[in-house]
Amino acid sequence: MSPEQMMGLAVQGRLTKDFLADQLVTAKRKLFLNACGSFERRLTAACKERYEPCLACEYSMEEEDACLNAVLEAGIAYAAGCGAIWVRIFKDPANRA
Repeated sequence: MSPEQMMGLAVQGRLTKDFLADQLVTAKRKLFLNACGSFERRLTAACKERYEPCLACEYSMEEEDACLNAVLEAGIAYAAGCGAIWVRIFKDPANRA
C-alpha cells in the first residue's frame, strides 16, 4: 500500500491506532499516541457533558483519564480523528518507519 493510500484510509477511520503508530519512527510514535490520548480525553469530557456519566465513565473521573465507552460511542469518528492526527505527522517522509 502506498503512503498516499494509507493517508486516505487513515482519514476515513479505516486503520487502527496501533497500525498507524507502527508506521511511524519510534521518536514520533509517542507524539502520535499522546495526541490520540488527548482526543480520547476530549471525547470523554464531551460524553460527560451530554449525559449523566455511565458506569464506565464514572471510573474515569480524573481529568487525565479517558473512558473506553466514550471512545467506542464515537466509533469511526474517533478512528478518523486519530487518522487525521497521524497524517499530519506521516506526511513528512522522515517520520515514516
